[in-house]
Parts: sequence; C-alpha cells; structure tokens
Amino acid sequence: MTVAIETIGAGDVEAIALLHAASFDDAWGAPMIQRVLAMPGSFGLLARAEDGTLAGFALGRTVADECELLSLAVAPARRGHGLG
Repeated sequence: MTVAIETIGAGDVEAIALLHAASFDDAWGAPMIQRVLAMPGSFGLLARAEDGTLAGFALGRTVADECELLSLAVAPARRGHGLG
C-alpha cells in the first residue's frame, strides 16, 4: 500500500472525525479535533491513499522537549498493513 503523508488541513477535519468515530467508542467530533489542532505545539498528519481517500491520521503536540501522541487511527480497510 502506498500512501502520501500530509499535514492536516482545515478541509480534512470532517473526514478525520468520521475515521475517529469508526475507530473509538468515545470519538472526538470535528469541533474537538479543531480545538486539538489549535492548541499551542499541536500538529496533525494524515495518510492519504493513492485514490485520495483518508487511510489514517495522527494528532500530537510538542511540549518542552517531549512529543505526545494524542490520537492515531487507521481506516478499517487499511488495518493490518503496517500503516499505524
């Protein structure tokens, strides 16, 4: 599987929220994801499949000299292939 790693943009938040809901019982909605991305030191990366669909994402933040992974999910159809 080939994916492109990109920085999360404002237009990706809804798709990330849908994938979060498919991956977690206590899912974050789009407003929460936007709040996370607005926090100082936060970052978001997504994996986009060759067909343009969202294959996965990671949300994190850096604080001092540490990096904290806040959430990570892989699309159900893409699981088991080492993407996470």
